[in-house]
Amino acid sequence: MWSVRQQCEKDLPGVLKAIGEMGYDGVEFAHSYYGHEAPAIRKLLDDNGLACCGMHMGLPMLDGEAFDATVKIHKTPRHALPHHCIAAAEEH
Repeated sequence: MWSVRQQCEKDLPGVLKAIGEMGYDGVEFAHSYYGHEAPAIRKLLDDNGLACCGMHMGLPMLDGEAFDATVKIHKTPRHALPHHCIAAAEEH
């Protein structure tokens, strides 16, 4: 979604609809849900036949108290992480 981030800031539902209509079956968010809560994102994805394969985020989002907040937002106990980030996350 990084390549369409400016459009997402203006009209995320429209962008996801267009991506689905282009034949894509998944997206990866980059640093933001563009003002939408996770349940609304899930509905937008489902409505457009899309899956979310991941979320780019900075390592500070996985550090200390931020880790718990990040998990709560994503509603999942697992994150797809580059190998070099796993060691830092496991310390918590």
